Amino acid sequence: MIGSSFSGLLVSLALSRAGIEHVVVGGPEPPRIPRLGESLNECAAPELWRLFQAEMPGLFFPKSHISLLNGEYATMAKFGDPHRSFGGDGEEANGSERRWMNVLSHVDRVELDPEVYRRARAEPACRFVEDRVAALDFDPGSDRVRGLTLESGESLHEPRYVFDATGYRGVVANPAGVGIESISDLQRVVWTHHLRKDGPAYDRWWHCGTNMLRLEERVDGLDGISWMIPIGRRLSVGISVDGARTEPAEEIIRLLDAAFARRGVDYRAEYPDTEEKPLELRHKYFVRERAYGANWLLAGGTFVSIWFPSSSGLWTAVAAAGMAPRLLEEPLKAGASYESMMRELVAFHRNLDEMIGNGAMGSRAEGYEFWATWLSRIPRRLSHYIRVRRGIYESWRPLPGLMSGITRVLLDRPGFHVSTGGFYRIHVEHRPDLVRQGEAFEAYFDKRRFRRAGRRAGLREGLRLLRRPVGRYASPR
Repeated sequence: MIGSSFSGLLVSLALSRAGIEHVVVGGPEPPRIPRLGESLNECAAPELWRLFQAEMPGLFFPKSHISLLNGEYATMAKFGDPHRSFGGDGEEANGSERRWMNVLSHVDRVELDPEVYRRARAEPACRFVEDRVAALDFDPGSDRVRGLTLESGESLHEPRYVFDATGYRGVVANPAGVGIESISDLQRVVWTHHLRKDGPAYDRWWHCGTNMLRLEERVDGLDGISWMIPIGRRLSVGISVDGARTEPAEEIIRLLDAAFARRGVDYRAEYPDTEEKPLELRHKYFVRERAYGANWLLAGGTFVSIWFPSSSGLWTAVAAAGMAPRLLEEPLKAGASYESMMRELVAFHRNLDEMIGNGAMGSRAEGYEFWATWLSRIPRRLSHYIRVRRGIYESWRPLPGLMSGITRVLLDRPGFHVSTGGFYRIHVEHRPDLVRQGEAFEAYFDKRRFRRAGRRAGLREGLRLLRRPVGRYASPR
């Protein structure tokens, strides 16, 4: 294992649980700082809950919706009752795909990452070498890593298998000549945590989920896509803007705070303190030409990196960890399955890219179509999670195959999703008075009222969307 990123640590723990001795070449314990990837999707959430909630339950917080404020429209996809029992006990939840909504969550990575690091290092099957790779011996003919030399001078010869968890650096990817495709322009991502003195509150709708805001230059002084995620007494906020922006990070966060307040969500009144100076990075989202070789895998964000607000980042790590033992036994078959599953995230990225790049929503139908397209991808992703958990990598098995087929139908006709039930979870409000967008989901805590409010509009807009096969937000399958 090259790299002690979260992806690398999860793979290391998976190998240890399987009793497979291995070497991790990594760095020191990660600092306790705000991190990207705190909002979990429907695949990462049940798996991380299964792995860690029994001993670290205080690091998981219920996630009941994803909202998007875009132009004059306040929109939401609501997944669960905010008053539900969060997940049940570890045995009851146990990562079950049937109970995924009960464990859909946010995770406190400030505390989780260092704890996972310590656990991975403490496993008897793991030999942790705090070092960096100086040179890699790669044989193009056999497509194999034959050895590597560390900066300390130690050499590791003829590894059975190598996991590259070094992200964009691509310690294996570059010597292997794996091409890389940028799927965005240069982005500048700025993020931080705001703090409150007491524990979590769940008395406002935005306390209970992942909240996105599409900022507009003419209104907010910034153009970009942002997130706001409550995690206990921390509030994670951040934004991805054009990489050419030069304002200080503190000014970007100030503009972001003001943009939410402008729309009636004044979270700074509840979270008055800021943990530390905002963090930032400049990068491009990307996908590599391939994810695997004869004895190697590009794990997690080393193979593909997509929009952070998608909540999909840790799914790439969870899938690599779940498949790790099988990759050693069937490197080509399992590697091809991993690449196929992860490559689908690129279409999801382009769905978000469409929303971000094409400006404000112009109608209710666009709001319903955006969320219908987003939700339509969930059955297939869940089918991938089932395959990872059960070791099913063939293209057709009854349940995973059926779920993939549902996704194909729904992506072809977003209106079908809305008109046959999506309106129970999708809510779109036209609020041209921006400050009233914060009041758009008054029925949030009443399941019946929320469904009743969306039923008539959802059926109307769904039937309208059915008249056209692919709309503004629909992406290739």
